[in-house]
Amino acid sequence: MHARRALVHLMVVESRYLSDFHSIALATIALICDVIEFGGGEKGKSCGCQVKLHAGELRLLLPEKVYAVVVSHPLIGDLSPAAVSYTSGFYHIPVIGISSRDSAFSDKNIHVSFLRTVPPYSHQADVWVELLKHLKYMKIVFIHSSDTDGRGLLGRFQTASQNLEDDVEIKVTLESTIEFEPGLDTFTERLYESTHSAQSRVYLMYASKTDSEVIFRDAGLLNMTGASNVWIVTEQALEANNVPEGTLGLKLVNATDETAHIQDSIYVLASALKAMNQTETITEAPNDCNSSGTIWETGKKLFEYIKKQVLLNGTTGKVAFDDSGDRINAEYDIVNVQESHLVSVGQYYYNSEVTRMRLRLDESVIVWPGRSKVKPDGIIIPTHLKVLTIEEKPFVYVREINNLVENCTSDEIPCPHFNATGDEFNMFCCRGFCMDLLKELAKTINITYDLALSPDGQFGNQVMKNISIGGKKEWTGLIGELVYDRANMIVAPLTINPERAEVIEFSKPFKYQGITILEKKWSGALPRRVNWGRNETSDYWHSSDIECPVDRVDQRCNISQRIIDTLKIAETKFRLGHQTLMLQPSRSSTLVSFLQPFSNTLWILVMVSVHVVALVLYLLDRFSPFGRFKLANTDGTEEDALNLSSAIWFAWGVLLNSGIGEGTPRSFSARVLGMVWAGFAMIIVASYTANLAAFLVLERPKTKLTGINDARLRNTMENLTCATVKGSAVDMYFRRQVELSNMYRTMEANNYDTAEVAIRDVKNGWVYPIIWGLINDLYSILTSFNFDKIQFRVPKVRHVGQVASKQRVRPDSNHIKELVEIPTQAEILRKLMAFIWDSSRLEFEAAQDCELVTAGELFGRSGYGIGLTKNSPWADHVTLAILDFHESKIMTEKNT
Repeated sequence: MHARRALVHLMVVESRYLSDFHSIALATIALICDVIEFGGGEKGKSCGCQVKLHAGELRLLLPEKVYAVVVSHPLIGDLSPAAVSYTSGFYHIPVIGISSRDSAFSDKNIHVSFLRTVPPYSHQADVWVELLKHLKYMKIVFIHSSDTDGRGLLGRFQTASQNLEDDVEIKVTLESTIEFEPGLDTFTERLYESTHSAQSRVYLMYASKTDSEVIFRDAGLLNMTGASNVWIVTEQALEANNVPEGTLGLKLVNATDETAHIQDSIYVLASALKAMNQTETITEAPNDCNSSGTIWETGKKLFEYIKKQVLLNGTTGKVAFDDSGDRINAEYDIVNVQESHLVSVGQYYYNSEVTRMRLRLDESVIVWPGRSKVKPDGIIIPTHLKVLTIEEKPFVYVREINNLVENCTSDEIPCPHFNATGDEFNMFCCRGFCMDLLKELAKTINITYDLALSPDGQFGNQVMKNISIGGKKEWTGLIGELVYDRANMIVAPLTINPERAEVIEFSKPFKYQGITILEKKWSGALPRRVNWGRNETSDYWHSSDIECPVDRVDQRCNISQRIIDTLKIAETKFRLGHQTLMLQPSRSSTLVSFLQPFSNTLWILVMVSVHVVALVLYLLDRFSPFGRFKLANTDGTEEDALNLSSAIWFAWGVLLNSGIGEGTPRSFSARVLGMVWAGFAMIIVASYTANLAAFLVLERPKTKLTGINDARLRNTMENLTCATVKGSAVDMYFRRQVELSNMYRTMEANNYDTAEVAIRDVKNGWVYPIIWGLINDLYSILTSFNFDKIQFRVPKVRHVGQVASKQRVRPDSNHIKELVEIPTQAEILRKLMAFIWDSSRLEFEAAQDCELVTAGELFGRSGYGIGLTKNSPWADHVTLAILDFHESKIMTEKNT
């Protein structure tokens, strides 16, 4: 075995850096190059170490007290960078590779102390993203091998492209990804399956030389290397013998200049040792295998110091490392295959003025596939589109077909749910303004389409996903289908707003509209809370607007099935002896409504009290010794004692606060009673006056809202509930408006999932507080009775809308919740007074139902547009067609 080695002492190479070093810091750097061979050791032995390596290598390296190793070729064998990294990592000796570019070396769990002055192959993804951005190719097909480097390149490309999403104009998306096993004989089937339906004609490829030759051969057979196609490949693929003309590739600058890399490595090590010596205590390096039981802390610290070093003007350019110890800011040449030669057409270089990497590309000298000098579009325009819509009256009506025989009519379009399983029994038909618009649009721009309904019934908004691992905002609904390229177009009443325009394209508006408020007309006072009482004759519950038998709630009462089920619970008769708990009717507004401040019982008691007090006054004045006095007047007449009629007049006069000119009590006892009666009258009158004022205030008719600036909407203390649809364009509008922030915080908790449910609740909003009061009062009555000696029949209720069979029970107060589980107020349904939504829809609803009315002027004016994917090739065609429809009056005809 012949052996040659080069041991270069750091003090000799760069002694000027080490003049003030501790003696043990005069470290030795071992240069292990492809010309170095170690021998003399028995293969398979490791001198007591865990990593198998030639014993001769250890005997040569460790006695020299090596502080760092610079390693190059060969790629395999006992002297490979991987083997040296394993051994050195066991002792935490830093290793700097100058030729190893495999992504596996980035794994610090295995290569714990490995750095390199060359970037891994996966870093070419950074250049690819900048190149695609410069060429304005936004959709690509990614072809890569299934090894560590191929997957590493794909992962870094996805990360780099996602970092550009803040500027949506340069967002790069993967339309298709082809992963293959290295060493296959043919790729024809894989290429065809993954690309025949793709729009993109830009192919990014990472493959070895051998695999690249097979892929280029099969791609040529599928006509994928000719004109209108674009190929961008890595360094290894450029080594293939059949690289298509016009292919763009990358070449690392100074990739094979090991002398330059060694020189930069020495400078970086010297700088790290100098910095470390100023702040750390440098200990002696391990010198034999017996020291393997302890961790060399100096080696670990030296590794961290090396990672922090930045060499601005190195022989190979700017030298710096990332957290994995990989070289960053490496420079590349952009090359173009022209007549089997590589021609440089650009550079990816470090610009010291802006302190970042920049791309320089001369497109005028590029020859594209097919020997064209014109840059290809990189995409083919599809003529068959996936179109989505959503049910939203009066623009889109949806009808379900329940049998196989029935078909859609001539004015309808089949529209199954998007991504549905294809169940033939759940087909839908769509018609309306937007469907007529889609038909005209298809004829004008010459496309065909498949129409489908929104998968979740929503227009779409941004929601936070995977919160536990950092979270990321994703779009849902119709917008999400376009953003993630699962559909091509949206034809629906889709409001144009800034949030949506950032991620999708919009055509010019086909209809202009705004936002308005829908409310129900009020004929008078709101119904008050229903009271419970003991009544054996009444089988009705009442409000000022409705009267329905509890056991016969029908369609004219306009009450939902959930409310009917709730009333069935309340209708249960708890028989205690001969008494039955029933609803007590509330008073109606009549000519005697001035009596409402007091109950009927109280009025009767007041009437009785007046006459009882009058009778007692008469008796006291009649039989009192002092009451018989007769006062002589100057005119010679005398006043009689108090009689019964005068006593009644006196009692009423005091109660009604009228002047009493005559017939007053004369005895002391009667006068005392008169003063007590006067005090009682004062309290009664004051109580009545206060209650009457309160009733007049509470029962004043509700006036129509004046618009978005109405104080009742802006004031959170007002008992007026308003809402919109969650995540809708209206919801986004309120979030943008600072002056509406208080109002939005109040209404956010009330927002609905769909407009249909909200409009229904506006129609029936006044019923809900009655039902909630009914349920609460029922529960209060149940808890107030002593059930110890009572048996009755009661339905066992688990939730609203479900009533189990009746059973005879002997409950106690602890079992009440098990008998009747009281639902929450949200479960009963909400009281919605005002619904804020698009004016087109609400004006349509108001025209259909005389009970509904829109309030105030329009605000937040915008328009409905057709949505397309970002940078869609059909965007201009659709916009021109919409403008033509406006000019030719087609849009006006469709509106009518």
